[in-house]
Order: sequence, then C-alpha cells, then structure tokens
Amino acid sequence: MGKGNTSMKKQVGKIILCLLTITMVFVNFTLSTKATDYDLSQYISQVALEYEKDGSYIAYDQSALADQTKLRFNITAALPKSSLDVNNSIRLTMPDHLALEDTVAPVSAIYSYAGESHDYSRDGPIGSYTVKDHQITVTINNPQDDTLNVYLQINTTLNQLTFTNNNEVTLAFSAPSTTITIKKATETTEAQTNETQTTPKTVKRAPLKANLNTDAPNKISGNINDLVKSGLSGSYQLVGKTTVDKNIGNIGSPINIDNDVTIDLNGNKLQLYDQTYFYIKSGKHLTIIDSQADNYKPTDTNVNGVGNVSNLKTEYDLEVKREIPINLDYYVTESKVNDTTTNDTTKKYTVDFTHAGRIFSETGEVGNQDSTFMIEKGGTLDFKSGVAYNTGPHIVATKGDGTGTATLNLSGGYLIGNHNNNVIWNNAGNVLNISGGVITNGYAENGGGIYNNDANNSGTGGGTINMTGGYITGNEAKLDGDQDRRYSGGGIYMKSGILNISGDAYITNNTKSSGNSTFDHYSVHGGGGVAADNDSQVNMSGGYVTGNNSNEAGGGLYIGYYSQDGLAKLTLTGGIIASNVAKTGEGGGIRIGGCGRGVISAVKRSNPIYITNNTTNTGSEEENNESGGDWGGGGIFVQENGQLNIMNAIITENTAGGFGAGVSACPTGNTSINTDQGAAIYKNNADGNHYSRGSGASEKKNEDYVAYMYYKEHNNTDYQDYFLAHKPDVRSYTITNDMLGGGSERYTGNFNNNKSEEQDFWAGNVHAKFIGLTAHPSNEDVEKALAKASTYISRNHSHNHGGGIMTNGMLTLGESNEIYPVFHVEAYKAFMLKSALGNTTTNLPMANDQFKFALYKHTGDSTTLPQWDGNEFTAGSGTNELVAEYFNEAAGKDHLGKIYGTIPNYLYNSPENYTFYLVEENMGDSNITCDHTIYEINFGVVDSGTKTVNNVQTTTYSINNVKVNRIVDGTRTEIINPQYDNENSKLTLLSNSEAAFKNTEQSYGLQLTKKDAENDRVLAGAKFKLYQFADNYENTSINPIIIREVEEKQTDAVGKLTFDSLRGGNLYYLKETKAPDQYKSSGPWVIEVNKDGTAKFYDADCTENENTTTLTRNNSNTFVKEKSGKELVKNSNVFNTEITNTSIKYKLPDTGGSGIEQYYQAAFVLIALGLLVILVHYIKRRFVE
Repeated sequence: MGKGNTSMKKQVGKIILCLLTITMVFVNFTLSTKATDYDLSQYISQVALEYEKDGSYIAYDQSALADQTKLRFNITAALPKSSLDVNNSIRLTMPDHLALEDTVAPVSAIYSYAGESHDYSRDGPIGSYTVKDHQITVTINNPQDDTLNVYLQINTTLNQLTFTNNNEVTLAFSAPSTTITIKKATETTEAQTNETQTTPKTVKRAPLKANLNTDAPNKISGNINDLVKSGLSGSYQLVGKTTVDKNIGNIGSPINIDNDVTIDLNGNKLQLYDQTYFYIKSGKHLTIIDSQADNYKPTDTNVNGVGNVSNLKTEYDLEVKREIPINLDYYVTESKVNDTTTNDTTKKYTVDFTHAGRIFSETGEVGNQDSTFMIEKGGTLDFKSGVAYNTGPHIVATKGDGTGTATLNLSGGYLIGNHNNNVIWNNAGNVLNISGGVITNGYAENGGGIYNNDANNSGTGGGTINMTGGYITGNEAKLDGDQDRRYSGGGIYMKSGILNISGDAYITNNTKSSGNSTFDHYSVHGGGGVAADNDSQVNMSGGYVTGNNSNEAGGGLYIGYYSQDGLAKLTLTGGIIASNVAKTGEGGGIRIGGCGRGVISAVKRSNPIYITNNTTNTGSEEENNESGGDWGGGGIFVQENGQLNIMNAIITENTAGGFGAGVSACPTGNTSINTDQGAAIYKNNADGNHYSRGSGASEKKNEDYVAYMYYKEHNNTDYQDYFLAHKPDVRSYTITNDMLGGGSERYTGNFNNNKSEEQDFWAGNVHAKFIGLTAHPSNEDVEKALAKASTYISRNHSHNHGGGIMTNGMLTLGESNEIYPVFHVEAYKAFMLKSALGNTTTNLPMANDQFKFALYKHTGDSTTLPQWDGNEFTAGSGTNELVAEYFNEAAGKDHLGKIYGTIPNYLYNSPENYTFYLVEENMGDSNITCDHTIYEINFGVVDSGTKTVNNVQTTTYSINNVKVNRIVDGTRTEIINPQYDNENSKLTLLSNSEAAFKNTEQSYGLQLTKKDAENDRVLAGAKFKLYQFADNYENTSINPIIIREVEEKQTDAVGKLTFDSLRGGNLYYLKETKAPDQYKSSGPWVIEVNKDGTAKFYDADCTENENTTTLTRNNSNTFVKEKSGKELVKNSNVFNTEITNTSIKYKLPDTGGSGIEQYYQAAFVLIALGLLVILVHYIKRRFVE
C-alpha cells in the first residue's frame, strides 16, 4: 500500500505539473510582461557641487554661502545597458534636502553613445526626461553602447535647503562616500548673489514675508511658490524673471490676495503657469506698477482708415516654451475742433515691450478661474502701469455673487487680450474706474474690450463703468457661431448698467466685424464702439468716440436693440463722436434702436457736442449701386419706435448720395422741428443718385423710389437739406421755415405759403407722397443760429439718404409740443410636431423669423368680423390697412418663441379710440397648420396734461381702456383682464408662459416588418436605431456630416416596429443595432422623406465613426448606393417596408483569422478539464485497487 501510494503520488505530481505547465502557457499567451523600474542612484560615480561667484561657476570650496547663492550639482553615472527597463528608462531618486518640483526639469542633460555626446530636452528626438515624485526619469532612444555615460546638471539655490540649528545642511547621494556639507553665511558675510539674474525654474523658494520697511520692497525672483503658499503681504519688487505654477496647489489654483499687496514688476516678467491666477479677496487691495514704465513709451505715425484692430507681436520663449508679447501696435483717431466741425487724424502707436514689466498668464475656461485677476466683491485692483497678457479668456473679471462692490482702478499700463475673448468681464453691481491705460486686442461675440453683465440674466442691475481717460482700442466683436444671437459692441457691450464717458477718454478704432448671421445687413448687429441693450444708460459729457467701425449698424454707438425688454438711454451733453463708419447698416455715428431713447443737449456752450465726419455706406457694396442698402443716416439714425430729442443744433455740410443730406425721414418716421431750441439746417449737399432697396428685412419701405423717379423726370434737385417720403394714405407732414435763433430757413422745393406741401406721385405701381426741401437762410439768420448753437452735426455722409440724420422713429429737434407713447405688443408662439399616429404632440425647435405676423389698423364699420377663408385672411367690413409685420424670436427653454412688435405712434396721433388686428400670416407649407386665431386690440388715447418748458407748452398723451378679444371662426370672445403694463405701454397677449399662437407640423411614420430571408418567418427582438442628418448634408464639401439619434425601438412578437415622428424635408439614417438570435444584422439604410409626403428607402454608402455621431461619404456624394432607392408605400401617414435577416451558419475560423485566439483559449481550457477528469478517474481506480 505504501509503495502504491508513493507511486500514485508521483503520478499525481506529474499530472499536476502538467496542468501547471499548461496554465503557465495559457497565462503567458494572454498577458504582457510588466516593465521594471531601476534606480539610477546606485550607478552614480561622481557628484560635484559648484556655486556662482562673480558671474561664473566655481567648485565648492567649503565656503559659507549666503541666501540665494546659485548652485549647480553635476552628477555623473556609468550605466550598464542592462540597467534600462523595457522602455529604455532609468530613474534618479534625489536627496531629501533637494526639493524638485513636478514638471520642472534640469537645465541640461547629456548622455553619450557610439562615442558621441548628445544634449536632449524634455521632448527631444534623442532622449527625454520627466520630473515627478522627487525623481527624474530619463528615457534614452536607441542606446547602442553596452555602457552608457549619463551626465546631469541641476541648478538650484541655497535657500531651498533646510538648515539645522548649526546653520548647515548635508546632502547625501547614493554614491560611494558622496556627502557635501554646506554652511550658511552670517548676515554680515559678503554674499555671492546677483539679484538681476533670473533664478532658474527648478528653485523652490522658502517662505518670504514682506519687509516691514515699506520704503524697501522685498526683492523677489525665480519660482515663488512657497512665498505664495505662505501668503503675500506688503510690497515686492521683481529683480528677475519670477514664476508661479501649479505646485501652489493644483492646476488652476489661485494666488490668494488676503492682505494688501503691491507688486513692482520693475521691467521683469511675472509668469503664472498652469492656469494660476490672482484672486483678490473682499476688503483687500492688489496694486500693480512697473517702475520701468518710462522705458517703453509709444511712438506714433499717421495712417489711413478707421476700425483698425490692434496688432500684437509675440516671440517664442525657448526656455518656457510659450509666446510672450514683445510689441504692440494700436490706433487712435484724434479729433481737433475746427469751427462747426472737427479735423480727425488716425495715428498708429507702437510700443516695444522688450524691457517692460509683463505679467503672463494662461488661465483655463472655468468661470471663476478664467482671468489673470479675479476680483471678489469688496476687493480692489489698482493697475497703474505694466503689461498684462493672458492666453485664457480675460485679463480682469469681477465676481457676480457676494456682497459689496468689486473695483478695478485702471490708471495706466496695458491690458492685452489674446484676441479670443473679452479683455474685461464686469459682473453686476461692480465698478470699473478707467482714468488711463490701454485696453486692447479683445475679440468676442459681444464686447471685445469690456462686457458689462446684468444680474441673473434679467437685463437689469448691471455694473458701472466710469471712463475719464485711457483708451479702449483695437477690440473686435464678431459672429463665429450661433447665427441667431446678438453680436455687438466692439469696444464695450452693455447688457445692463451705466457707462459714464468724460474727460479725455477715447473709445476708438474698435470694430464689429462681418459674420454669417441670418440678420447680417439688416442692421440688427452693430456698435463698433459701444452697444447698449436692455436698461443700460450711456452718459457722455466729454471724451471721444472716434474711428470705430461696424460692418452692420451704429459705427460709434448702438443704443437699444429693437426687441429688448427695457429701454436703453443715451444722454449726450458733451464730447466728440467723429469718423465712425457703418458699412451695411444705418447710423454711422449713432444708432438709436427701437428700444432706445436719447437726448442730445449740451449743458453749456463752452462744452459743445460734435457729431462729425461719420459715414454710413449702406448700399454701396450691393450689386445695384443705384438702388441698394437701407435708407441711411451718416451721423445719426433713429429706428422705428426709437426716440431722440436734439437741442440747439447746427446741421450743415453733410452729404448724401440720395436725398436730404441734412435730415431725412423714411415712411414710419415722425419728425418734429420746433422753433425753440431747435435746429438750423442749411448748406448740405445731396446728389439724388441713389434710393434704398427698402429697409431692414422688408422691401415695402420703397417710397424713396417714387421720389427718385419724380426728380429724374422733372430734373429737380430741391431735396438738398430735407427729405421725407411715406405712404399716400397716412397723415400729411408739415415743415415750416422756423430755424434756431429765430431766423428763416427760406425753403424751396415742395414749399408754399411758408409751409411744406407734399408731392403725390406714382412710379409704376408704387404710390407715395414726399417732401424735398433746400434751405437758403440769410447770413444774418445763420449767425443768429450759430450764436445759440451748442451741438454741431456736420460733414457726415450717407451713401443713400440723411447724411446728417436719418429717422424712421420719433425725432424731435427742439422742445416738442406733443408727446404720444409707443404701444408695445408681446405674444408667444408654440411650434408642435404631431405624431404620425395622431395621438401625441412634441415641441419642435423654432428659429428666428420662422413665422410671420401682420398688424392691421381697422377703421370704419365693424359689422362683419375678419376671419380666415381656408388659407386666406379676410379683413371683414370697414377699412383694414396692413401697417406692420413682425417675426418670432427663436424658442427658449420653455419652447416658446417671443413675438415682439410696436404700434407706431403716428398711427394714433389724436385723442380717440383705435382698433388693430394681430394675425399670423400663412407660410405656404402644406405640412404646417397655421394658427388662424385673430386678436382684436382696442385702446383709447387721452390727454394727460400740459406743461410749460422753456416757454413752450407741451401736451402729453397716454393710453387707456385696453381691451383684447379673440376671434375664431367668426366668433368674438373677450379676454378678461389682459396683461397690460401701463407704465411701459406694453400689452402681453395671454401671458409669457402661454402660447397665443400654436402651429402644428404633421409628421410621418416608418413601419418596419422583420422577416427571415429564407422562409418569410417574422422575427421578434430585432433592435433598430434611427438618426437624423444635420441640415447641411447636401453640401458635398462638408465631410463627415453630423447625425443625431432620434430613438431606438425593437420589433414586437409579430416582427413589427414603428417610428412615428419623421419630418418632411429631412434625411434619416437607420441601422440594426441587434439582430435576432442566430441571425446576421442587415443594413444600414438611408431614408429620404419629402415635404410632398413621399419617401425613398436606400442602401447606405457611408462609414460610421466610433460613436455613430458622424457619417463619412464613401464612393458617392449622396450617402446612398446608386440605383438602390425604392419608393415606400404609405398607409395614411405611415410608410411601410420589410427588412430581412439571414441566419448564421457556423464553421471554424481560418488560421490567423478573427476569433482564432478565442478558439485556442477554449481548447486549452478543454484540455485541462479533460486531464482533470482522467486524474479523478485514475485516483478512484487506484483506491479501488
């Protein structure tokens, strides 16, 4: 038995050994060899220490060394080739007292092979190194010798070493008998330092507290991480390049300003790496100065043109591998007063930053970490001189949350953006005081120089900008993304808040560039210098807005976007607005938008207002130069529903390619010229060669074409100073000879018996009335006007009309004697997709201007109500005149699109009752069912009282008794308690959360039946995903194309599934994501659904990316295989098609083919199991025996 047991044990051992062998083979077959790390320190053959003395390094001679003495360690190692790991890498563990920083590398590293020495850098082609966890890892490419010689030079400074109570430190290396003891010099010992040299980046500085003697700032250079971590306090002066990096905490860590701190750049670089930035706490001050600022004053040369974007030059710093600013060109258009106009000169200023104190940062995109300086509420940044440049979003940002006021005081220096975002972002409730300095090179959707934000996206509560000096120049606003958003304010964008401009402040040579918005060339975007929206206030008592350019409207100032909730206001009491340009839109100098209000009135004649040398080129670049562009407004443009009052104005020497070079009014304009504090309009020059294409997106305001044809036919040029045109069925306008100073304009043209007479004329099928006037005042009357004047609007130019002023809204020259409010109407639109099965609806996206609405003014009999007859609107009895058209805005998060319009006050210019109808116009899309609800709006106009101002009686009117009825299918239903805001004269139909108009689009379904390809058996459990192509799929130059997942469904027990929300006019991609068990997947396919209710089913010819978010065309440009399309049969609104699958026939894979490895692994397992069974059987038999 004993022998048998021994024999059995041997047999079992052999079998177990066999099993282990098979297992090891299996493991080695499936796993990779793990790399091994080696410690370089055991191979060190020599360590030498050198220190700097008199500008050169000498061998350490046991001298006591002072703080900040520069040291250099030379380490030599002879490495056998076998010491390298599989990646040809080795590690050197540094002494504990030598504190290396992660990502910081030795100054130089050399290794030799094949008898040659090679330098290599962090990412060099010969070799590379990294520094992490107190170790240097060296990687050597293609080592050739059996023994490698590695030589490392590591620079450091003494004060990173930890001294003992004996004022000494010992460095111990893992090399035979290599210890170095360094003694610390006493304070009286002569220091071998050189403060003006930059401390290498490998230095880790000991904490340095501020010098209590404020007359002697602490001298700093090199890496100051420890100083930052211990807390900045007091005054510091840079004596060399100074750096901060992520080792103060993490990437994006703040340099907290917890005390009052002053930093003198002293002509040196302060470089903030790894997204570090200054964070100024509440109640604390950070002051930045550069005591060497006098060494880099700008030089200037005269240049041509305006809207010149600044030009920043950088150089690549090899040591830090970053672009550093070295030179800046910026532009200023300077204006000097010359009688009633100004002489303007654009100068290019060039400044060399080679010897400037420069702060360089590279912040990230995260909200509170995106600027070089983040100012907490209650904190203050005083930037007095020096240069700040950030590769991240902003130079300065103020925080929006918290209590108190964050403050920036900019009195000098340069804040330079990276031409990729706003230079300054000012949040609600904070203050920017700008008395000097240059803000330049910003580039953003809104406010390239400064973005002045509102509170909680409310359009109210914005911050304050007080600008008494300095330059905002060379910044740009441009559309580069979403086509339906607002893109304005090259220099400053005011979403809300107050902008005060005075003194010698310059907002100059900023630009609003062209883009690809659907609103381009319709004057929606603009404000080359400043754009102010919502409740913003722009107060200008001095300073200059000059040389700015807008590719759209408002070259200098754009006040009040046409559909904002609040009213933006301009109060201009002094200063110069000159040489600004609007390229395709209206208002070269100033544009008062539909939600804008303005007053131009100098407080005293000693501080006059000049609006001079501004230009609108609208129409000049269109194909038909004779008839193109909007109406004009070289100096000023007032949009429909905008209001502007101008006092004591001289309007002279303006020019126009069309009519009315002094003042011009288009059809919805309402102009009042009053005797008291009014205007003198004379000596303007209009060529009469151009007329507009309409106005904005509408082609209806073309009454100037009638005047053009009349003047050509009658060879008449009496339209030099004033022009007005309007529809024939609105009230007539009257212009008198009265002028500023009490004299007479002595008009000729459409003028008789001391008042204007409108000319009625037909040109083809266009009917209009117009007035054209030319002034001939006496010299004496001109002198009287000049003696009263304090505002000068001169030498402005419009390619079309209104060289000085063009109005489409309410313009009052002098004190008005009648003031009517503007009635605002607001409603909301919903757009729904109706399921093909008819049982559900879902919200659809809604683009700007997708749907159109009409406003009719009703007069006379109301017996028959207006109604819809099929798709045609029938006006009903009485007179119903189309007076305005509106469009929807894009849908918001609530899926509702706002409809915002105004009823021009010239349509209700007497105290009585009025009726208007608001309806949706049919868009002609058979798939979309338009809402045929008609809203009847009734209100009264009443006299609210008369007051006397400057001996002029003014009557104010107000709106009352607002009622709204809903008319559907000829039945009128009153809406109880309509939402009417009496203070702002604004009616909201229903509410801002309920759709007044609802449209539905009919969708189509796609029903799939899944069958076996061989026997027609229906197959359950197949999964399909449906994707929709992006709208630009037909553009063959775009490849790949984005697709969006619609939904995933699975076939039911009878092999069917239905997608029920396919939209006409779209292309879809269908793929089978899971075939039924034992079947191969089919497809993919492309489905084309047409608006006419037909559809085609194609085999796809394209390649998916990894996540099925884009498709790349293969052989065709259409994503489908040629001749593969088949028409789909439709039952009601559902298309039907069959898809078949082929069953899987199994066979072993070919050698080397896909899956062979899995077969091998399975075979190993089966063999092992078989052997185990044999073993068990053998053991049983032996025991039985």
